[in-house]
Amino acid sequence: MGEELRVPAESLVVGNAEAVLAAAATVILVLAGVNVWLVARVSRLSRSFRRLATGSNGENLEQLLHAHLDRVVAAVERADEVSNACQRLDERMTGCVQHVGMLRFDAFDDVGGHLSFALALLDDAGNGIVLSSLHGRQETRMYAKPIRGGKPEVPLTVEEAQAMRQAGFEAAPSRLVRSDR
Repeated sequence: MGEELRVPAESLVVGNAEAVLAAAATVILVLAGVNVWLVARVSRLSRSFRRLATGSNGENLEQLLHAHLDRVVAAVERADEVSNACQRLDERMTGCVQHVGMLRFDAFDDVGGHLSFALALLDDAGNGIVLSSLHGRQETRMYAKPIRGGKPEVPLTVEEAQAMRQAGFEAAPSRLVRSDR
């Protein structure tokens, strides 16, 4: 029972030489077929790459990509310049008239046609003026009242306060006075 059966490896190969050669030949043929397929595939890919690398005008794809990248970089730089210019304009605009309110009305009972008006001209911080024109039969008077921080420095008429509301600012109620109507 304790005997082991040992068969040398050399005798297995020598005894089955034909089978080993047939297996090796089969593997070689399969590898040769795979090699032929791979060469054909690489050839097709190479042709496709050459067509891709050469543009429709015969230009090189790499040159086209570099030219496109240069245009993109130039566009980004221009966009940055435009953004900076817009920011500078925004800063400058804070002191410009941005809020306007106008109300036309009859200042006196004997004059019609809404020839009188109150005009609010304010910047973004609420600084500016309210212009009032009171048109009568014999004369027209014009008044300018300063506004600082959205608040009048002198009392406003009801019409002037309404023009300020149209401009987007509320006049302080304690500063309102009635017009001469």
